Amino acid sequence: MGAKQDKAFDDVETLMSLPLDKQLLLFIGALSGKHASTRAMKSAISSLRLFNKAYHPAKDLMMSQPQFNCAPLITLLVSKYLTYDGAGDRELQVQALTASIHTLGLLAREDGARYTIIEESAVPLIVTAMNDNPTEPLLLEYSLFALGNLSLHSEGKSAIMNLNGVPLISRIMKGHQNAPGVLERACFTLGNLAYHESCKRIILEAGCVEAAVAVARLHTDCPQFLLETCFFFSNMSVIADGRSLVISLGGLQIVIESMRRHQTNAELLDLACTAIYNISLDPVGKKLIDEVGALEVVLQSVGNNLHSATFLGEAIGSIGRLFLETESNIVRLIKAKGTELILAAKARHEDDATVMTTATAVLGQLAECDDIQYEVVPAIATLKELAARAILHNSSRQLKPLPADLVEYLCEARSTCDCCGKIWIDSRYELITLASFKGYPRKLPVYQELCSHACFLKKKVPVADEDPEPIVQILAH
Repeated sequence: MGAKQDKAFDDVETLMSLPLDKQLLLFIGALSGKHASTRAMKSAISSLRLFNKAYHPAKDLMMSQPQFNCAPLITLLVSKYLTYDGAGDRELQVQALTASIHTLGLLAREDGARYTIIEESAVPLIVTAMNDNPTEPLLLEYSLFALGNLSLHSEGKSAIMNLNGVPLISRIMKGHQNAPGVLERACFTLGNLAYHESCKRIILEAGCVEAAVAVARLHTDCPQFLLETCFFFSNMSVIADGRSLVISLGGLQIVIESMRRHQTNAELLDLACTAIYNISLDPVGKKLIDEVGALEVVLQSVGNNLHSATFLGEAIGSIGRLFLETESNIVRLIKAKGTELILAAKARHEDDATVMTTATAVLGQLAECDDIQYEVVPAIATLKELAARAILHNSSRQLKPLPADLVEYLCEARSTCDCCGKIWIDSRYELITLASFKGYPRKLPVYQELCSHACFLKKKVPVADEDPEPIVQILAH
């Protein structure tokens, strides 16, 4: 098995090393035989699979390369492979359909090829293959992948809708609830269809939102499927009925939980932020967004993805649109270190216009928040807490002679005073103050966690700034 895998990998490497026009000529030649025998068809299917393996990961290349609009190849795939009857071999027919539909889906990434495929009447043949093979998950997955790309073109969308494609997708989702690949492509196709205003009502009537919510709860650890689910919910939430349905079914909670679980998937987080914003346009959704802790999750995502300018632009924009209208949300933003995170994003992406614009706008609004009255003085620390502090701040820090439960308690110490630097476990003082940050001209609100009343007073009534130094200049004439 290992040797076969290595051979396939070598073949892909060889294929990709050739100029693209040469690759396509060789590919057409391999597929153009008469296929009078089962053996010849199996060889052609192997060629299709090799091409698919090589180009499935190459989305950006295919989208930008007009050579993939190869009319002879597309005509060959549609006329010979989508119509292949298997010569009595049902399994071989399914393999030929699956491989050729996958290839067409890849080619459909390129805009010109997308139109050529539609003109060749591929959509009815793909939908027929789906209807005829409802128990073949791989064929359905690649068929949905192809339809999703073809639906970006208005003619492709119309063809899918005229063939009752949406009710078909709904049935597939309900019949393949344990196939994340099928579900991912289904939500991808529905999301693209939902971009078109005329499709949204039909999608609602077909029960697709209900189907997506039901399966999303079953696959919380499948980031690619959840990414497409967020995309689908976002586009459906553009209209009021779609928003209301997504909210009533718990779609917002699914979006938030997807963000919590998949903090390193910047594309998912980006689409989730868009979905949250669209949902917020409903008054019920706006209230629910505050209740489910969306702000804290968005800020956590910002902290974990400071490298991704695309996501940061969307996330910080969402913060500005959603969470700066009430003082309670501004306090939550500051407590979650939002000021520092947005400054870090701004400093890291000085050349990105979107990040700079959104970050500057949010920071400007925060700089106006000097009238926030926020301070929490806790209850008196327990004897256990005071004893723990004494041990933690003892220079020897000998924990071995102590009881095991006390050692465990001490090991929970994670908080450091923002004034004196000492460590505590439970009780603390909280305060929001204005502070200066390097590179930003105005003071911004920051959250302070303090260990004692003395530190609380120091931060609350800070020592006055020193008198400014005069500026000495020299001029050259």
